[in-house]
Amino acid sequence: MFAHLLFVSYGLIKNLNGKGTLQDVEAKIASFIPVYALWAAFISFVLPFIFQFS
Repeated sequence: MFAHLLFVSYGLIKNLNGKGTLQDVEAKIASFIPVYALWAAFISFVLPFIFQFS
């Protein structure tokens, strides 16, 4: 998750310097949607079994 923050921050800095576009930043954000979906599935379905629904 920290890597996503770094990628987006880097893209925004490039945009402020005129070397990138906001579409690049949007693409970076959209590319991490599957990662967040997997993370949410892990938290919802795997962790309860690991901690035995306590």
